[in-house]
Amino acid sequence: RHRPPQATRLYPPRVAMIPMAGRGTRFRSYGYSVAKPLILVSGEPMMLRAARSMPAVDQWIFLPRADDIRTALSIHANGTLMHTPGAAG
Repeated sequence: RHRPPQATRLYPPRVAMIPMAGRGTRFRSYGYSVAKPLILVSGEPMMLRAARSMPAVDQWIFLPRADDIRTALSIHANGTLMHTPGAAG
């Protein structure tokens, strides 16, 4: 007797796309050196906290500005994860 192949999924994967292309000038004017999505809140970037508050998905796509990625990588390479106002570093 022939059996059809078992489907591993009946629906296409659920994907969440989060644009993060704002310039963040308001936060920078208060002394933050990184874009709003990368500012630490309780020890983790704001974008991760926001993602955890959303319904579960199979894949996340974050779309940051290229300048923000370069800044974050530079800060991380210098030994400081994310600078916040008043913090040393």
